[in-house]
Amino acid sequence: MTQVVHKHVLELKDNQIVTIDSFFTILDCQIQGSEICFWYIVDDQTGLKQTLNFQIKGTGQQIAQGYFYLSTVQVNEFVWHIFYNYN
Repeated sequence: MTQVVHKHVLELKDNQIVTIDSFFTILDCQIQGSEICFWYIVDDQTGLKQTLNFQIKGTGQQIAQGYFYLSTVQVNEFVWHIFYNYN
């Protein structure tokens, strides 16, 4: 099987849904330029898709149950905490 690393840019908003290839592993989430990006590795041969729900929260904001911590990033003077779950 061939594996490929992909990148997805997240919007800076509380909640969003992202569809990516199934059978993935999230590698990292960082700021690239001025955008919040996450990188993941997939087996590109399957053609199957998976929906992820992301929450981007500032310090002190509530996080919905069932979300997994991914990363903390800084955009200018603001700090954002990235969480996700499977749909």
